[in-house]
Amino acid sequence: MKKCKQCGCEFEPLTHNQQFCKKECGREYNLKIRRDRYKQPLKRIEYCVYCGKPLNPYGSQKYCNAECRRLHRNQKRNKSGRICNRVVVPETLKKCEYCGKDIPFNKNYASTYSRKKYCSRECCSNSFKEHRERFSGNQLVIDGFKIIIKHIGNNFMWDAYKGNKLVLKGSNPFGTFIECKKDALSAF
Repeated sequence: MKKCKQCGCEFEPLTHNQQFCKKECGREYNLKIRRDRYKQPLKRIEYCVYCGKPLNPYGSQKYCNAECRRLHRNQKRNKSGRICNRVVVPETLKKCEYCGKDIPFNKNYASTYSRKKYCSRECCSNSFKEHRERFSGNQLVIDGFKIIIKHIGNNFMWDAYKGNKLVLKGSNPFGTFIECKKDALSAF
């Protein structure tokens, strides 16, 4: 026989670690423990880990606000202890290939700015529509010549056709698609 931790009545346990006579007693006991834990006053004044401002912590709170948490995390990540400033603002803005306007710089997308070609989705779409006939998968059409880039094994090769007749053929296999495309374009 065991004594219930909540109500004190004796009961026959079904398992060796059973502590309560009913589920309700277990729920009431755990609720009381949780309430008592939050009612107890803090024994010491807590300070923000990053800026040192005094704060009244709630649960496991370490920072006074989200900004201090972000700055402290960045400081911990950077081994030298300085805050990381990875955003490099370009000296001159790039020009849109379609309309010629400046491409706006956004610090949230700074890492992709060097690859941008258009100032907006509309310019990108319009440019593609105008030059759609030039590109079709791995085919490139220049001055009536159709250049087909083929993937053979681990290499890329190109052939140039005028109508259905083979006119030129790439002499060397290339390791990447881009190298093969550059070689094919340089031939014309």
